Amino acid sequence: MFIGMGKHLEVRQSTASEVGRGEEGFSLVEAMVACLVLIVGIVGLLQLLAVATIAHSDARQATAATLLAQSKIEQLMKISFSGSSMAIGSGDLLADVPDFFDTPEPGITRRWTIANGPVAGTRLVTVRVENKGARVYGRAQQLTSILRDW
Repeated sequence: MFIGMGKHLEVRQSTASEVGRGEEGFSLVEAMVACLVLIVGIVGLLQLLAVATIAHSDARQATAATLLAQSKIEQLMKISFSGSSMAIGSGDLLADVPDFFDTPEPGITRRWTIANGPVAGTRLVTVRVENKGARVYGRAQQLTSILRDW
């Protein structure tokens, strides 16, 4: 600290009692604890990001499978069931039966069954889409619809 007295300046050192505890700065331990808290928070956010990414991927695959099943149901709606190879009671959702399965994309199998509907002139159609490349949750999507016989 400088104390002026005319032309002479005196330099005096501050004593420990004059310097407050808050002016000394952070200790190394405090800085390390702050870094540790920050790292734990960032790791938690990264784990949350990973879970959200997986959930988004599963939802995207489920949506694609649902759209494929809907498109097959729309194709089947255009077919007259009388006189076609789409006989009632045909098809299997777990095995590839000729005329009752297709592979719209590599790794994706679409199977369907046709049964009697709840009232005369209707058919109960079930379409199952399996994605062999999907994770365990969402490998298969299944849609069931009632179609009117034309």
